[in-house]
Amino acid sequence: MAKKGDSTSTTLEAHSQAKVELFGTYLATYLNILQRAKHINHLKFFDLCAGEGVYADGGKGSPVVIMEKIKDHYFTNKKQCLPIEVFLNDPGMSKVEPGRKKIDRVKEAVDKLFRPNSVTAHFTSQNYTEILEHAKAHVSGLKSNGRAIVFIDPWGYKDIKPEDLTQLMQNGRTEVLLFMPTADMHRFADKSLNDEDFPGGRPLRKLLQALFGSASPDSSTSLVFAESLLKQFRQLAGIKFADKFTLERGTNRFFCLYFFTSNILGLEKMIEAKWKMDEQQGRGFKLKSSAPGLFDSFQFTTDYPEVLEAELRNRGGMTNQDLKSFGLLSGFLPKHTRELLKQWKDKGILQVEPLDGLPVNDFYIPSKDRRVSIKLK
Repeated sequence: MAKKGDSTSTTLEAHSQAKVELFGTYLATYLNILQRAKHINHLKFFDLCAGEGVYADGGKGSPVVIMEKIKDHYFTNKKQCLPIEVFLNDPGMSKVEPGRKKIDRVKEAVDKLFRPNSVTAHFTSQNYTEILEHAKAHVSGLKSNGRAIVFIDPWGYKDIKPEDLTQLMQNGRTEVLLFMPTADMHRFADKSLNDEDFPGGRPLRKLLQALFGSASPDSSTSLVFAESLLKQFRQLAGIKFADKFTLERGTNRFFCLYFFTSNILGLEKMIEAKWKMDEQQGRGFKLKSSAPGLFDSFQFTTDYPEVLEAELRNRGGMTNQDLKSFGLLSGFLPKHTRELLKQWKDKGILQVEPLDGLPVNDFYIPSKDRRVSIKLK
């Protein structure tokens, strides 16, 4: 097994490239949001396990993508960029250049890029637990005018603790992206929980027990196991919104990038990034895909219609704002919920009534100003 901080590859594998692309897509949107938010005046960014920077095949790792997105943001916003501190860390030795530290390669790659004067980059080679405490200290000191993003992409899961997530998220001003090798975890989950003598099972058992208590995750399939983890993450104190993006590393071997935020706008923008990456189902990256699109003659290929219908009937109706939130929490954008409502309206089974006394001619799913009640007949 590779040592902590090491990578087993000198090239950026397809699933890792997809992970970095998703992250970059989200970051570009996030920077634009913060730039326009008058009450936000600085951002702290932490990449705790930064990797090689640039790989042997020319693939760009997360540190390079972060700095490129900041550069692009600066030039597309009339050479304006809010103050940003970027903390790039990796304790490992390079596989691309044996004998050299990864963080030195990261610094070399980053220093070649244009950097706005308002952006400061820090380079460290601390181990994961040390840099995590450093990030916690910075995050806990954030005031209402500051925001932070923490990107955690460790080699394995040995040091991942649910309480670390809650501590990072407790101020309501931080967003966390956590990569986990869920396929490997799924493979050994049951044995780790049921056999205390299983070699190497203790770290996974500790993590699963911290998340599930005396219960057990659903390990019927790798994807179901990953979803089971997400449900438990959502129960942690301080986690208002959580989602995941699946990444296929090999045939039916899925890893996951989990996303945590205290802001529903952040959730919406991550889901938008997911749908840009996976236009068919908004779920994740697959090595090969021949699946039909989400809308095939405007017919859903998921169980979202049944789930939404059940929720509408159970509540006796929902407001347009509630429908938007429910859709996002289910992994769907407002346009998807609106399309489904349109189908039901065309069938004559949907009733829309104003709650603000104004005329109604739409569902107003993205609207913050209009309030309508939507029911199934």
